[in-house]
Amino acid sequence: MLTSDPEQLDEDIDKATSLMALYDIRMKVKEQDNTSLLKLREKIAALQARQQAEKKEGSSEGRHHRYTYPKASA
Repeated sequence: MLTSDPEQLDEDIDKATSLMALYDIRMKVKEQDNTSLLKLREKIAALQARQQAEKKEGSSEGRHHRYTYPKASA
């Protein structure tokens, strides 16, 4: 409820300004989270596609070892 008191009006304006600033910050963070999530999903999809392609190549060429281990020194 608005009052005719100038001090109360200034306080209300300050509160409203603060709330709007917080709302803007919240929306920016939410937007960044969504963007990050979309980028992450794209990376995962690309990784899955690459792994499936490697799996197909590996099955047509026989067994393919991805990892090499150092020989134990005797």
